[in-house]
Amino acid sequence: MPYDYKLCHEKRLVNTTISRSITAEEVLQHNADIKKLFDDGILDESWMQLTQYKDAVLKEKKPVDMVRTLAKKNPWPAACARVVVTEHKFIFALGRVYQQLAYSGENGMRVMRSLEEAEAYLAECRSKTSPPADGM
Repeated sequence: MPYDYKLCHEKRLVNTTISRSITAEEVLQHNADIKKLFDDGILDESWMQLTQYKDAVLKEKKPVDMVRTLAKKNPWPAACARVVVTEHKFIFALGRVYQQLAYSGENGMRVMRSLEEAEAYLAECRSKTSPPADGM
């Protein structure tokens, strides 16, 4: 598969890596995998996602149509913090289109160019949702 994902239960993070050519069908399969995790109760609204495009190439003739389809089939609740990280200008732009189509208003979806920036954002989101250390 052109994508791999790992669940980090401690951080409540789905870490997805896309590292070669990928089609819309393959991204939709990943979304179906994530939806099943939500349906099975493994994931809930407290989980976050970090998606890294490492040397990835989209194999689509109409990438904006692909993004529209993906936005319609987005399995993530709006409350979940999500970050797409890519240095590729075109994938970055498509990520921003996805962000606008899949979410409205202020939300947890971001598109960033560096892993450090993404990790800082997720840590900030985690600190806002974590209970205080003393339980209050």
